[in-house]
Amino acid sequence: MRGVPICLKCKNFISGDYKDPYTWKCKAFLDEIPYQHFISKYYENNSECNNGIGFEPIENNNQPSE
Repeated sequence: MRGVPICLKCKNFISGDYKDPYTWKCKAFLDEIPYQHFISKYYENNSECNNGIGFEPIENNNQPSE
């Protein structure tokens, strides 16, 4: 895998060990994010992940506000 998985850049991500994606949980997948789902997220950016919940990028708070 290259780069940071898109799931780790989503504000709906809840928890999990970065090195063990089988421990990842989010608001769309409360038990565990399915392997095929987070692998496909490297290449696609679908708006809905599960149960009407989709990818929402974490806002960068280091940016100066206008």
